[in-house]
Parts: sequence; C-alpha cells; structure tokens
Amino acid sequence: MIVWSSSHFAGSGYNNQRRCNDVTQKFQDFYKKGTLKYLVNGTSNGQAIICAIPNKKTACNGKTQLYTLKTRGEAKAKSKQ
Repeated sequence: MIVWSSSHFAGSGYNNQRRCNDVTQKFQDFYKKGTLKYLVNGTSNGQAIICAIPNKKTACNGKTQLYTLKTRGEAKAKSKQ
C-alpha cells in the first residue's frame, strides 16, 4: 500500500489524489503488460524515482517509472520496504 502523506509535489499540480490516481493507473498498466515484477529505484531528469521492471536487466528510467520521490535517499529506503 502506498500512502501519499506529503504535499511536496502539490505546487507542480500533483496533489495527493492526483498522484494516487496516476500511480494506480501506472501499476495497473505495468501489471497488464506483465512488467510489474520488480520495484527498483533510479533517476530520471535528475529526480529520484521508483520503477516497475520485468527483470533485473531492465533500466529504471522515465519509461518504467511509477512515481517520483522527494530525494534519492528516500528512493533507496522505499525500494527496500
């Protein structure tokens, strides 16, 4: 379960409800494609992200991105939970 408790991205138009809706759709899309096998952290456009990848050889990038995190340190912590 993901709990959106931060309003960090609200200033860019991504309030908690919008993030929930967008990420829920991404999870569903990756699941339907069979690519929701691993959750890993990475970077896209200089921002820390969490990605869904089908195997450990697939890169974590904007194409496989589920959502953006506030910091790189948070990405490492979240991907281990």
